[in-house]
Amino acid sequence: MNRTVRSVLERVQMKINLDKWLLGQCGREDSVGELARRWVRESAEGKIPDHYGWFAELEKSEEWSRAALQVKKEYAIAVDFLARGESAPTFPRLIASEGYDQQLECSFAKHKAQPELSADAYLRQKHLGLLKAIEGRKLIYLDTNHWIKLRHVLLASRHLQKEYAEALPLLIDLAKKGRVLCPISFPLFLELMKQTDVRTRTATAELMETLSGGVCFQPSGQEGVRAD
Repeated sequence: MNRTVRSVLERVQMKINLDKWLLGQCGREDSVGELARRWVRESAEGKIPDHYGWFAELEKSEEWSRAALQVKKEYAIAVDFLARGESAPTFPRLIASEGYDQQLECSFAKHKAQPELSADAYLRQKHLGLLKAIEGRKLIYLDTNHWIKLRHVLLASRHLQKEYAEALPLLIDLAKKGRVLCPISFPLFLELMKQTDVRTRTATAELMETLSGGVCFQPSGQEGVRAD
């Protein structure tokens, strides 16, 4: 890691390191994503005692040097964005925040204190808690096009349609009263992330949060779980 990146890293108020940034790239379908997944595999196998040294070796490798240089470039950009208190294109500000780290630490501590509780048993508890929390509510599943048309109302867009202008305040009111719930799903989330305009994507996400209450369907088609 060169001095420029290290000096920028020292200025960051929020916690971020190369390990955490690489973890955030694992879903990418390019050379950076491939390198990040290799890092995860080898870290899990205990093959990387010194992460910075491991990365330096990759820079010398003919096969990985280009990806390593791209990682260095994008990581430096991410660090600089976060140093200014902004979300980086490749690394959301939330994941770099002190609050996020504290939330993770609390979660780890809670589970460590209950070694007798298996993952399946814990998931069952969450399912039962969710069932009780949403009992009596009418579930309404909205396809992506409906979320977009409701967002047009929220933003007073020129594409606004009368029917959705009438429906949105009613949905919000019923959701706040605990009478309806509009759960989201992983496919909906993927469609959301395809929206390139930050303003409209944020508005859609906020609308989804309001109407879903954080409840979503699991990709496997099992019961929904609520994000904590």
